[in-house]
Amino acid sequence: MVSYALQHTELRHWELAVRMIDENVAFLSPTTLYRILSDNELIALNTTRKQHGDWSIHTQPTFPDQIWQADLTYLRYQYRDFYLSTC
Repeated sequence: MVSYALQHTELRHWELAVRMIDENVAFLSPTTLYRILSDNELIALNTTRKQHGDWSIHTQPTFPDQIWQADLTYLRYQYRDFYLSTC
């Protein structure tokens, strides 16, 4: 398990556990693998990971009706089906 983790350093412990099961290397839970890797000092704490979905690129609207959002909800009332659309 340790040598497999050293070969795949880009993967987190839960990704390693799933991949090890898929490749028939070992069958153990992500928490057990985390405990084994931390005992062997292979878990890097306080590592920065790339955040997906950078919301800072979205700007605030500068004029009315620039951004619209709609929601469609399914309702059942007295054995009838209704759709509620809001904007």
